[in-house]
Amino acid sequence: MGEGLTEDQNPRDAPNSLDEFLADLLPGIDEFLATQGTPLSQRPMRAASFVVERCIVSVDGESTDGFLVKGWFGVLLSLVIEWYERLYGDAISAQPKKTHTAALLIRNTPTALEIPLSFFSPLAEDNTRWFTFASDVLPHEEPLSWLVRPPTLSLLTEAQAKEISAEVTETVANIRRCSIGVLSISKDHPLSMRHGSLVLQYLERAAQNILSNERHNLSTAVWDTNFAAEQAVKCYLHQAQTVDVPNKHDVRKLAMLAAADQTPQDVTVALETMPSGADAIGYRYGEISTPSLSMVMSIYRAALVICRYYLNAYPRSIRLDNARFQLKFPPMPSNITRSKSD
Repeated sequence: MGEGLTEDQNPRDAPNSLDEFLADLLPGIDEFLATQGTPLSQRPMRAASFVVERCIVSVDGESTDGFLVKGWFGVLLSLVIEWYERLYGDAISAQPKKTHTAALLIRNTPTALEIPLSFFSPLAEDNTRWFTFASDVLPHEEPLSWLVRPPTLSLLTEAQAKEISAEVTETVANIRRCSIGVLSISKDHPLSMRHGSLVLQYLERAAQNILSNERHNLSTAVWDTNFAAEQAVKCYLHQAQTVDVPNKHDVRKLAMLAAADQTPQDVTVALETMPSGADAIGYRYGEISTPSLSMVMSIYRAALVICRYYLNAYPRSIRLDNARFQLKFPPMPSNITRSKSD
């Protein structure tokens, strides 16, 4: 009995099992993670790690150092996952979108391309997996399989098929290199990180507007595409710190401030394709007549080239191009599938 307590003031009974212990802790931890904006799919691992780091001193006399690969952590994580499944049902098993949606034309028809930006290898017998940050189409990949409900490819002529394959490969490389460029921005450049973080978001919004097959969305797609390219150039300018970055939407004028020694020819051509800042704003607010699909696709393709270049043009101390990391996972009880804990 606690000091100073009478018989009818007994403190709450201590938990009799790990399940009860977690039942006491997890509601508060989950509420904290929710207020921090942690995605639901990430909360079980975060919550289990929180319990170990804040509440567990040792396990059978063994230090908790390196707990992520210990067998007992797999048991703890499985119990945390089960608690989340009871609370959130099927929502906890729903995985966040792990691909970037791009757009291209096949037979002049907008077609979606779902591009994986990073991926795990299958789990090996030693509980390790390789994690890859892809920057190109890798030899084992078949990017044509990432097309979503495309026209019948077997009916294309050989020349058409070769052209589509080349465009898919180029689109994948551009998007993946944009992603790598953003990931490798130094934390010493917070403004660059902020601008860079918007690039893929707006490129995907542009693609979704193109893929909607709604004519009124084409004007918005021009704005989204221009804004993505604008953010990529501003990302570079804030890293270079050679000029004050103006609050302008004209990609060509911003690129002139970048003053790169030798801008590649494909980037120069892409910059010439972009609308002026005034026109980009006009498309945003519907003040300019709706552009054609072919025009929007030309601007979208140009923006991919511009974003890829300027997100990677500034020298980096660390590059992640096709980088692979071998990760070890905690042994999980057989009744818990690996996909729920990834």
